[in-house]
Amino acid sequence: MKYTLITLAALSGSAFAQTIVNSSFENPSGLVTDYQQVGTNYWTGWTDGGTGSLQNIVNFGGLPASDGAQWVDFAGTGKPSLEQDFATTAGQRYTITFDRGVWGDQDVKTNSLRVQVGNLDVVDLVTATGPGMNWVTNSYDFIAAGTSTNLKFTFESQDGGGLAGLDNIRITTAVPEPSSTALLGLGGLALILRRRK
Repeated sequence: MKYTLITLAALSGSAFAQTIVNSSFENPSGLVTDYQQVGTNYWTGWTDGGTGSLQNIVNFGGLPASDGAQWVDFAGTGKPSLEQDFATTAGQRYTITFDRGVWGDQDVKTNSLRVQVGNLDVVDLVTATGPGMNWVTNSYDFIAAGTSTNLKFTFESQDGGGLAGLDNIRITTAVPEPSSTALLGLGGLALILRRRK
């Protein structure tokens, strides 16, 4: 009798990045060190709206970006917004990850941005834990409804003044991990011996 061992490769989950244009607000560049109130649709790939103003920041007052050299400050006036459409697969679960900043000094500073993407609509709140620019990385899951999904950030409020920073936006899709039952089944199949005559 001859036996042949049949082996099967185990499936593993992996993440795939979706394309967000100008995800760290580096284009256009030009400021050396300062802040600048910007005009309509200043950042490549992004459309601004709402009311009020946005600012482009480049290490203003020693407040560095979380990624690259530039970041967006929403805490000008009113309730400005930034949005962008990106390609998705309907029904697919995605994760949006982004860095939110708040400037802190001797007073407690808090600000919030509304995040809308797919079936997600959440107000993201950040509080300074110490002096300087406090960057926090936040993530939320959402499900896309179609082949194109709108991502929108809108300034909601601030308490105690300060800056409302946004930088380093990433969107990934995760391949589901196999369940433990499926892994047991694969293990069992890997041990099947086929009898050859």
